[in-house]
Amino acid sequence: MLKVQFCSVIAGVVAVSLSAGTVFAQSKDFFQGKKVTVIVSAGAGGGYGLYGQLFAKNFARHIPGKPKVTLQYMGESGGMKASNYLYNVAPRDGTYLGTLRTTAMVAQVLRPSGVKYDTAKFNWIGSMAPMINTIGVWHTAKGKSIATLKKTPGFSRRRRQSERALYSANDPE
Repeated sequence: MLKVQFCSVIAGVVAVSLSAGTVFAQSKDFFQGKKVTVIVSAGAGGGYGLYGQLFAKNFARHIPGKPKVTLQYMGESGGMKASNYLYNVAPRDGTYLGTLRTTAMVAQVLRPSGVKYDTAKFNWIGSMAPMINTIGVWHTAKGKSIATLKKTPGFSRRRRQSERALYSANDPE
């Protein structure tokens, strides 16, 4: 199962890189002798670190030129340092990739002072594993849906903005 998921990610990386028209897609030799750095938005010991290691170990053999792949861990500020680095500092030529946390988009709404990126402008090329998020409420809670919570007094505007950013860019509100 993991092998199938990994191959799907590699296929997505190759498909996006070949169809995007970027400079590295124009030559089969682009990665020859180059180093690809994978920025991991967490430490080496957790799930994101493990995904980064798995990706780095297998990525190069699927890419023409077989580049050397290295990992750089940037777990500070809940992964925000990695997101900021990829958006503002890293070269945009295909030699830097990132495993960003699923909370990168939420951080843009809830912690805007530290965010120096726009998640809508990142190029997503695949996932190492599916992520299923859930929200649970106590059976006596007044709000049993997002729509009901939005109408509840005291439900902050910031939370409505966060919910809208996560679930619908076309919210008519």
